[in-house]
Amino acid sequence: DHRDLHRLIRRQRQMCIRDRDRREELVRVAPSELVDRQISSAERVCRMVEFLGLLHERGFYLDTLTYPHLGGMGFHIVSPEGEDLIELENPLREGKGEKVQEEGGRYRYQGERIVQWERPISPEECLEIISKLDTFPEVTAYRVGRSYLGREIWAMDVMLPLKGRLWSQAKASTYKPVLLISGRQHANEVSSTSHILRLVELLATDPEYKKLLRRVNLVAHPITNVDGAALGCELYKLTPHFMLHAAYLGALGVDVSADQWSRDPLYPEAKVRPKLWRTWLPDIFLNPHGYPSHEWVQLFAGYAAWARSRLPRRGRSWWIPRGWFMPRLSYVEDPRFPRHKEVALAIRDYIVEAINSDPRVRAVNERMYARYRKYGSFDPEVYKENLYRGVLIYTALKGTRKNPASRGFMARHPEITVFEAGTEAPDETASGPWLELVCTAGLAFDLAHLRFLHDAQYELKRSEREMKDCVILSVRRPRPVLPRRPPGTEGDRGSR
Repeated sequence: DHRDLHRLIRRQRQMCIRDRDRREELVRVAPSELVDRQISSAERVCRMVEFLGLLHERGFYLDTLTYPHLGGMGFHIVSPEGEDLIELENPLREGKGEKVQEEGGRYRYQGERIVQWERPISPEECLEIISKLDTFPEVTAYRVGRSYLGREIWAMDVMLPLKGRLWSQAKASTYKPVLLISGRQHANEVSSTSHILRLVELLATDPEYKKLLRRVNLVAHPITNVDGAALGCELYKLTPHFMLHAAYLGALGVDVSADQWSRDPLYPEAKVRPKLWRTWLPDIFLNPHGYPSHEWVQLFAGYAAWARSRLPRRGRSWWIPRGWFMPRLSYVEDPRFPRHKEVALAIRDYIVEAINSDPRVRAVNERMYARYRKYGSFDPEVYKENLYRGVLIYTALKGTRKNPASRGFMARHPEITVFEAGTEAPDETASGPWLELVCTAGLAFDLAHLRFLHDAQYELKRSEREMKDCVILSVRRPRPVLPRRPPGTEGDRGSR
């Protein structure tokens, strides 16, 4: 993302810096504040660049005019008094923080388990795990932003090793479909961080899982709400069996994804998901969630449960645990995108096969589904079930059309992202064998989408054309990728 650099270039073009000082001439025909706002002196530009360098040295605005693998930038500024050459050193020249470099430099993998599922993972432990995963050639870790309270937010690109240091995400997402998983938006919903990190570990260390990277690229974003995660882990030390709902929201008591499409959102962490999405243009976006693992409300007991919405029925439907489920499986149903619904329903089959494949997860789900059905039967208007092949998936009755004002990625840009989904696991606040169980379900859900993209059919279209004294070569991949046809079907390409 070179928008900072492009803005500076455009601004300098507009500054009209010339070989003579024209301010006195200009203030005769325009207000002085307008002149000073639109026209900048060479001396002012020099001081701006120098001051940015000082801020970098003190750890501020590290994302401004800094790019991975770039050693520095030089500014050649001409003024009536002469010429100045100012060099701005890039504090992120290697694309990694000092902590990742330090931890990764000491780590040597010897076949041990890297990601634990015994307790919730704190931001500090997450960074330690990321630094270890970054030592594998399939994983590239990078800081993608900072939280409201200044904590680092990290992501990882997971793909087959590349020979060159510099490469293009646009090219990588053209040649292969991309899955983007962003977890722990609500930080007391702890399991998503654990199974996202474990997914990356398997892709980096297990040859069988690594085969999926032949046809898929993964972008993993383990913790969205790092401030809430830090608070939740501190509270966990005191009351490990509580829901810890103080960690649900961000530092200001508002959801960290608020105004994520705004140019200046309330939280800086709200920019992270759109930034990753714009960088990679993923085919599928996943946002796994959780809910109280032991919430059980005795009606008329004077306890109204946690406030979820202004709609009483919607809030009440969450009072009884119901296992692992999907609160809404939506899809695009628009004449302009005639095959999106087919893709979504095919993905649903992958999901239920993955969830049902583990006997422990299936047994817990069946038990909790039955309990939800039993104790919710007094009010069938509120306590609904929508089972698909034994898994509770609330599939939309009607699809959505393209909506540029949507908060999500799929409805906002269906020409790019064909499917978007969230999940609910009873993980507030899980630990020990229960955390392992809900993480097992989460990992199965993640792998279902990777396997769908691995098996899917898509075709790269190459073209070339002459233009003046050169030849332009282009490659494109029409979207969406389509479900694999059964063997023997006409046009079947198999799994390449």
